Amino acid sequence: MSDQAQELRRLRERLSSVLYSQSNRQPFKNKLSISFAGGKGGTGKTALSVNVALSFARKGIKTVLLDADVGLANANIILGVKPKKNWADFLYNNALFEEVLYFYDNGLILIPGASGISDAANLPSYKQEELFVSLDTLESQTDVLIIDVGAGIQENIINFSIASNNIIVVTNPDPTALTDAYSFIKVISNRLYNHKVYLVVNMARTFEEVKRIYEVFIPMVKSRLNVNLEILGSISYSEEMVLSVKQSKPLVINYPRSDASRQIEIISNKLLENLYSQNQAKNIVSKPYIKKSDETKISREKNSKDDGEVLQKDSFVSRFCRFFGIKK
Repeated sequence: MSDQAQELRRLRERLSSVLYSQSNRQPFKNKLSISFAGGKGGTGKTALSVNVALSFARKGIKTVLLDADVGLANANIILGVKPKKNWADFLYNNALFEEVLYFYDNGLILIPGASGISDAANLPSYKQEELFVSLDTLESQTDVLIIDVGAGIQENIINFSIASNNIIVVTNPDPTALTDAYSFIKVISNRLYNHKVYLVVNMARTFEEVKRIYEVFIPMVKSRLNVNLEILGSISYSEEMVLSVKQSKPLVINYPRSDASRQIEIISNKLLENLYSQNQAKNIVSKPYIKKSDETKISREKNSKDDGEVLQKDSFVSRFCRFFGIKK
């Protein structure tokens, strides 16, 4: 048997073994990785992941953005680009992995996803592993991997979500979105291992909406699901964001002075600060570079209550459960 045939056989056996593996596969295990995920579509998750990736890249941080919204990918639309190939061409059509990479401005590398392709929508585990193996080839050249994950709780979505060491759950204040966010966190809760889980409230219209989530939803997740969920920030509903998506231009470039753009920068800086304190970001950015984030409307010192105090108000929690359809 030729060396090439032996190598192909070993690769096939390696990829097949993932079907029986109980471990969570993480590309970029020696670098920083972030998944943007959530239970419900339409929360602005893709727009947020694209703009955070650009925020990192514009700081000089070498960033890879993987569009893993299987079957319904559209990160390229928000960036306003038309890549010739996507990762489905690599997995199914014999394209080289290097051919899939799209080099955007500021050093951002986009790995476009597939849209409207059933094979991509039903991505099997061994194909997912093949993609992760190829991603590892970029680890030495870049600093951060950001994964834009599709909404839902299907197996391939969960696998992409936990493939990062940091999971950002994106929701909005609507009852359906919060209920789905709770369900998503519940599904991943027994598969977390040294993961950090954050919440971003997008399209918030009032301070009270975000305050209620901080005072009730966060403690409930901690208490009932035993997940140390931390709120990373909130983004106001923004006409500029709507226009940016329609115009296929990223918000942080198109409307850099908008409230939503500034809030995204605050979230990016706060994320870097948190990761630096965990020793995750020390290899990509120096401490003097990280500026103290501007104070957001949600301040632990001014607005939060003790988690135990909130949870003891059973009538308030009961009303919340009934309102959002969450079983106690």
